[in-house]
Amino acid sequence: MPKNKVSDLITDQEIVFAHLVLSGTVTDRRAAEIAGLTPETAAYTKAKPRIRDYMLAHRAEVHERLVQQETEEVRRLNMGRERVLARLWEIADLDPESTRNSMSAQIKALSMIVAIEGLIPDRRAASAQNKPAFPLVHPQIDITALLRDQQG
Repeated sequence: MPKNKVSDLITDQEIVFAHLVLSGTVTDRRAAEIAGLTPETAAYTKAKPRIRDYMLAHRAEVHERLVQQETEEVRRLNMGRERVLARLWEIADLDPESTRNSMSAQIKALSMIVAIEGLIPDRRAASAQNKPAFPLVHPQIDITALLRDQQG
């Protein structure tokens, strides 16, 4: 009769140790000390298969959550951007009669659309890229000699 396989569980101390190591704010030895483990066995503890597997799984979970948050943020920004562009197109498509024969609102809306979409490159940015950048000059000043001259 086959026995049930029991996988080794990870202790609370080992979980704390793994989280501290993954945070990158403390050394392995310090993480072991904080978690209540022997600092001399930090490398051995970190190399245990169950600890290593836990750390890999935890790192993957954190990475997945970060990717989801970033995706949601990009989607939210794109939705806001799309709403702004849609409203600007509505303004740009207005009949001149609805704006008392003034085209300024339509022209401003079109220029904003061009700026948002980046349809026309900025002349000032292009000319700034062509200019050579001059390195900053840091004068070599002997502070001690300067102070001696001022005191004397």
